Amino acid sequence: MVARASLIAWLLVACGPRAVAPPACPPVAPASAAPPAAGADREVDGLRYRVSGDATAATTLVLVHGNFDRLETWEPIVPALVAAGFQVVTLDLPGYGQSRNRHDDYTLRGLAEGVRTVVEAVGAARVVLVGNSLGGAVVATYAAAWPATLAGVVLEDANFSYPDEWPSREMTEPFTAILRAAAAGVDAADPAAAHAALREAIARGLPIALRRPGAVTDAVIDRYTAGLEGRGYQAVVAARAAVTTEGLAARFATAHAAHPFPLLVAWGLDDPLLPVAAAERIRRTVPAARLWLIAGTGHAPHLERPAELAAAIAAQFGPGGPLPDDQVVIPAGATVATPWPVAELPVVERAIRRQVAAAGGADALAVAPWLALDALALGDLDGVAAALAIMTAATDAATQARAALVRGLLASARGEDATPALLAALASDEDWVRELALTRLALSRLTPGAAATVDAALGPLAPTESIRRRVARAARAMATGRYQDAVAQFDGWNRGAPEVRALWLGLALYGAGRLDEADAVASRRPAKAPPDDPLATVRDALEHCRWPLASRIDRARGWDPLLDWPCEALVDVRHLADELPPPALGHLTTATGDPATALGAAEGAAAALATGDDAGARAALAAVDPALATQVPAYHRLRLALAAAAGDRRAVAEARALVARHDGGWPWRWALATTLHAAGKLADAERELREVVAIAPIDPVREELAWLLVDRGHLAEARALRARLAASAAWRGVAARLPHQRRAAAALAAPP
Repeated sequence: MVARASLIAWLLVACGPRAVAPPACPPVAPASAAPPAAGADREVDGLRYRVSGDATAATTLVLVHGNFDRLETWEPIVPALVAAGFQVVTLDLPGYGQSRNRHDDYTLRGLAEGVRTVVEAVGAARVVLVGNSLGGAVVATYAAAWPATLAGVVLEDANFSYPDEWPSREMTEPFTAILRAAAAGVDAADPAAAHAALREAIARGLPIALRRPGAVTDAVIDRYTAGLEGRGYQAVVAARAAVTTEGLAARFATAHAAHPFPLLVAWGLDDPLLPVAAAERIRRTVPAARLWLIAGTGHAPHLERPAELAAAIAAQFGPGGPLPDDQVVIPAGATVATPWPVAELPVVERAIRRQVAAAGGADALAVAPWLALDALALGDLDGVAAALAIMTAATDAATQARAALVRGLLASARGEDATPALLAALASDEDWVRELALTRLALSRLTPGAAATVDAALGPLAPTESIRRRVARAARAMATGRYQDAVAQFDGWNRGAPEVRALWLGLALYGAGRLDEADAVASRRPAKAPPDDPLATVRDALEHCRWPLASRIDRARGWDPLLDWPCEALVDVRHLADELPPPALGHLTTATGDPATALGAAEGAAAALATGDDAGARAALAAVDPALATQVPAYHRLRLALAAAAGDRRAVAEARALVARHDGGWPWRWALATTLHAAGKLADAERELREVVAIAPIDPVREELAWLLVDRGHLAEARALRARLAASAAWRGVAARLPHQRRAAAALAAPP
């Protein structure tokens, strides 16, 4: 039994790289394919190739096949390309078909060098490379190495990047049988029986790869059976050991940036081997690329829909090209669907939905909200407005609620008041509409009436509800100072979206004053995502937001963070649609400011101390039960120092108890030193504070030491320390001073 990982690696050989994609299965020509228009076979360095069409043509197309394959795969499309005015070159890759691999090099670079050998032999001045499946990876490798020699590239269902999911059992079992049959045919005692077994396995597997009815004929089955016997099978085995696409996307993008060339990404929308998500990733790698997508088609459009693909290539690289925009072709009898979460593949989805919307009628109305969300994900606000216009004329309640949601999201993106429209969207009977509206409303400033409506719509916590609704409820709880309620939204949650849970749970713990727990959550890095993960941008944004959270935690402990920047507001609808809501609350960009929390109380007290209002500072601190601030040393430092300054002899003992409770952590020792100073126990305060400075030589602690030195009579040392602080690039000064610090500052400023 072939292990699953090994099977996938084998399948990838058929497409090229070792990753998670299945094989570049043998494409097949439709029964109605035109006879080949090819010249006689030629040979250079052991490589077989053919040249068709006019040698004086302005552009030469070089067509590169996939695995299990050879140059005959292009026969259905060659006549149409020649008729469009191109010279067409087809070839057998080194070791495939009738070509020899003289250097026994099956790496992508080695295969690409074989293509270059043929290109140089033809001597064409303007060359466009076309590669299917493994051939796409070979073409991309060629372009990365010699971009200046190319007039363009077509990547057709190319093994260029990896899909997210493992192939289904429907995919793996037939191709397991093909590969086993091919392996069994090597040195078989009964070659005829082995041939029959392989042919039968291929006949069962090919219809999975090629989705156009009638594409798999006896002749095609025979051809690909022969392709997996003898030298063809040996090439597959050799490629299995040598081919990898690691780093190819980056090299291709770098080469394209240095020497831009037109790039057409052609894909069958129903390709089960390399799903269309891979086309979106190529577009993300090279934004200047054009997408050409065709419905009712699998892994080999050049075999399944040769006329349509030939027309697209002619439009891209012929007179009048390139294509003005992405295109979707829906042949007669074909259907198209978008089974992905909304805005996961916004470029692909928008191209599909534009095509559907252009037809008008009920279908246009049905896709309009999704078209709007795609446009919003791409930052195309005009596209959002255009999709909204399609919905506006409808009078049914469902469409009106969808339109209200889109209107609210558009207003939010424009910086306008989105609340009325989003509240109207809550009337929808569709869960996705209500949840998107609730999530955005929960992140907004609400009037009391709107807040009551949102809270009622959120309702009580249900064990099975989505992370999106949990985040909305947590945001509402934090907005009203109910941080413990916010924490409760994520207790026991382990159903995916770990980055989202970590960020929001960290925010809730931070707001609740549970800094140690918040720090543990914020410091826990998620698993490394693949470089071509379609949600990589979202995950990067979430990771970026961990640092400001950690900085806030550091500041709440009373010391300057090493790094400090805001978590920018992320309004990309993908965060909502893929249950990854915008993580940028004001909790990361502004002070907490909630007087009902220990953090808010400390900030309020500091603001009062900055104006010399000691009574106001005490009142702010007294508004919070100290038992709820067990992890907020900044709160206790101010509270106990003010108490000691007022003559409360219990303050020092309480400060020492807090140090012991927190295992001598330096923020708590700083709180103790400040309390000792305020209580007039200067020698004990200096000893404690110098030890803290040795552990954490940050500016606020060093300033505390300067004031203590003044009270100890060491004015020269105090002035020198203050001068060093003033010269520090990171020094911002501390305006909020306790009474004993203000007295020391005045003494230091007095004339000697």
